[in-house]
Amino acid sequence: MSQIIISGILYSLWLLLPVITFMALRHGRTSRSMRVNGMLAAAVFALPAYTGLICLISGLAWPPDIFFRQRNASDSVSVSGYRIVYAQQWGLDFYETYFEVTRADGLKAYLEIDGDDNKCWSITTQQTGARIYFLCDEQTVTEHTSYVDTEQMLLYAGAISCSRFINDLPFRKYAGNPLISMTDSGDAELYCWTE
Repeated sequence: MSQIIISGILYSLWLLLPVITFMALRHGRTSRSMRVNGMLAAAVFALPAYTGLICLISGLAWPPDIFFRQRNASDSVSVSGYRIVYAQQWGLDFYETYFEVTRADGLKAYLEIDGDDNKCWSITTQQTGARIYFLCDEQTVTEHTSYVDTEQMLLYAGAISCSRFINDLPFRKYAGNPLISMTDSGDAELYCWTE
């Protein structure tokens, strides 16, 4: 959490760089061309920050998620010896939402829910019968809401209407999350759309 706060402060300073530079150069003993060049350099350097601000306002991305590439939201449940995490983090171009299932022996399996998702600021669970629904930003349960069925031991990826039995997932020792890697993982079992 402290990393997010620090990144937010640094990002705010980055946005203010042209203003800070203007104030510093305005009162200094520098030539007009040096002030203009300094302002121009600060504006060009801050341009990615303003692009990120547009992404934030439009709801596409939170810039620190892009830079740190860690989970920005997650929630987990334990079901019959499995720990099932519903998580989201920045992928290559949009947010990746996925299930991470860990067995008691530590082996993991992943199942992609949505590879082009919008940012989810918080995730909560709601149990209805045998189903545990994962809700992003306090949404309501619909036919597109992902869930775990505790009776059938089934994962349902609501965004793409795909289900997989937990026992059929490819449990392995993964070095990092194969869904978020820069190259294709080669594991067709990780994606519902390959069925």
